[in-house]
Amino acid sequence: MARYLIKDIKCEINGHVGPCGPGPEWVVAEVELQAENGETRFLDVTEVENCGIMFNVGESLYETLLEGDFTPENIPDPTYESEEYKDFYNDKNSDMYQEFRLLVYVIRSDWNEIDRCKKDFIGKYVDEIDIPKCDAELAAEKGCSIWELDEDEEES
Repeated sequence: MARYLIKDIKCEINGHVGPCGPGPEWVVAEVELQAENGETRFLDVTEVENCGIMFNVGESLYETLLEGDFTPENIPDPTYESEEYKDFYNDKNSDMYQEFRLLVYVIRSDWNEIDRCKKDFIGKYVDEIDIPKCDAELAAEKGCSIWELDEDEEES
């Protein structure tokens, strides 16, 4: 199993204005990783209304996802695609499970927590950090929806 150094963490909100007016906002996050052999990987996710689409690619999709151009010519097939990340959390044997956990944690965090993650995690290997559980992970463990968690569970 490869070790990955966290090179960068990004997260941003974008909205869409179409011919019928504003559409739903979506969030995009990216974790740039470098393997010990020097290979760079980008884990990207875009989320709309708690539905996440995650990618593991050799080149960043961050700007493409922010622009909202989801045509097959511009983005590859997703690694995971599911409501509330349930498919991902059911795949604990994935080679990059902890790396994707970090990605989901980033996209589900508030802006202050994302800033803390950048400060505390960039420059460290993923296996050297403690990734807190986000609301989606807690909901997956309990077999419920994110909306069914009470506030005490989300803050733990």
